[in-house]
Amino acid sequence: MPRPRRAPARPTLAPLSVPAFVRLAALVLLYAALHLALSLLPLSLPLGGGVELDVRPGVLVPLLAGLVLGPGAGLGVGALGRLLGDALTGGPTLAGLLYGGLLGGLMGLAGRRPDDDGRTVRTLGRVALWVLLACAAAGLPPALWPAPPADPTTPLAPFGLRLLSEFLSGAISALLLLPAALMLFVRRARPR
Repeated sequence: MPRPRRAPARPTLAPLSVPAFVRLAALVLLYAALHLALSLLPLSLPLGGGVELDVRPGVLVPLLAGLVLGPGAGLGVGALGRLLGDALTGGPTLAGLLYGGLLGGLMGLAGRRPDDDGRTVRTLGRVALWVLLACAAAGLPPALWPAPPADPTTPLAPFGLRLLSEFLSGAISALLLLPAALMLFVRRARPR
């Protein structure tokens, strides 16, 4: 008689023996450290027309937390990591907390299938679309809350440029690192 097929295990971020709160705390600290490092030594590239591209590899942390651990974990890692990183660099802002929280929380809505190990082109495409959505939504608060525009007759132009800068900074940083991160950190749990 043939053996019954066993359902594939859910992909995980770390060995199952590590408690969930330890994994979440480590992710919060990692995001805070990356945010702190790049706040103290910003890497920006002016693209012209008032649009700037900031290098932000740290955005990958709440995105992966949301994708692998769910929307609540992604939201918590993003908001708490940003809070801690901003507290060390001069004070947290509501826009920054919303940015980090939205990145992780929205990415958690992408949902993972039990047989999805993050290594197929279809998975990468689906995840990339969710990254773009999360980066677009997360770019709204920082674009809305900075200093008011210098020219009150054209309020949408500065908002649009800030939104484009925020979106491109998050999306390009995440999409360049995402395939490698999925290959390295998302692995199939071994059946017991």
